[in-house]
Amino acid sequence: MERTTIALKKETKDELKNLGRKGESYDDIIERLLGLSKEELEMIDEVYERIEKTDRDEYVELEEV
Repeated sequence: MERTTIALKKETKDELKNLGRKGESYDDIIERLLGLSKEELEMIDEVYERIEKTDRDEYVELEEV
């Protein structure tokens, strides 16, 4: 597997380290965070689609969105 180097501020590296779990590499931490972001974006897209389909004059409970 090809590897690369990215430059981070020390504060960013420290934050990544604090987000890590025992035995995780920085690559593991970043992959886990990216996975969470993808899931969250998919959820936001689903909610947005439901909102678009809702009649603007229709009252909808927030929990239904």
